[in-house]
Amino acid sequence: MKDYKRLLIIAMLFGVILGCKKAPELPSVIETMQADSDFSRFLEVLDYTDLVDILNGEGYITVLTPRNSAVDSFLSQGGYADVTDVPKNLLKETALYHMEQGIASEAIFQTSTGYFLTPSTLSPGNHPLVMYRDDFNGTFKFNASARIIRGDISARNGMIHKVSHMLTLPNMMDILENDKEFSHFVEAINRAGAQNIFKGSGPYTVFAPFNAAFERYFDNKPGVTDLDDLTDEQIKEIVLGLVINGNKRYNDFSSLFERTSFNTLLPNVKIAINVPIEKVIVNDTIATTLMDVQATNGVIHFIDRVIEP
Repeated sequence: MKDYKRLLIIAMLFGVILGCKKAPELPSVIETMQADSDFSRFLEVLDYTDLVDILNGEGYITVLTPRNSAVDSFLSQGGYADVTDVPKNLLKETALYHMEQGIASEAIFQTSTGYFLTPSTLSPGNHPLVMYRDDFNGTFKFNASARIIRGDISARNGMIHKVSHMLTLPNMMDILENDKEFSHFVEAINRAGAQNIFKGSGPYTVFAPFNAAFERYFDNKPGVTDLDDLTDEQIKEIVLGLVINGNKRYNDFSSLFERTSFNTLLPNVKIAINVPIEKVIVNDTIATTLMDVQATNGVIHFIDRVIEP
């Protein structure tokens, strides 16, 4: 009987030891990608751009990882035959655009909509580019295109979300087109024939009115209910009067306690800027609602009124 009890105690202790055994460590982000054949093309991108070590290190990182077909589509649309045909710095910044420090689950993404900074700095002055996250007709997307098709893939040093598209670095037109709150302004840009200004090399600074600003403008202008009631020339004057030269961010304006005028792209028309209380004020009464929305070719500041020359 004593031997039986002794064996029972040994068995229980052995079970406790087994139960306390340390769980196997998860593989790194890179090792996790390597285990999925649908990530092989993005792994080629990371290898070519010398970013493998970042995803194999100790710091936590979240990666929106495009599937193979998404990388191939990105290359095809850019006119590249292979990963190594893309300018290395452009491809590196594009890969960085898919990363975020820390661990962000799919649920966190879906409850944190709006504009977010990325590690990519391919912009005038090397400022971080923004990414836009929002719900589009019931589907959560990044920059109105990439959706998560397999989320919350855990790794030792981060998290992976497989996404449907490889994102491109956004110019100012991309940012405005991605955000449904600027559909009136995008229509105005197209009517004005000013797409090349917002898609070109720049750099420019744009004061962009929300849709609500245009609705207020329509309400207060007799005989105007929408953009169709304005001539192309009138619309062009509005659009060009909202653009100034240079990549002027909040810090560039923050010292302007006195009213300072800037030339717009509309000849002989200026806009006045001052910063009386840590908020940029345009033409004395128009407040910026969000600043420093950085694109590859300039910066956008959101405003709550339409400026009419």
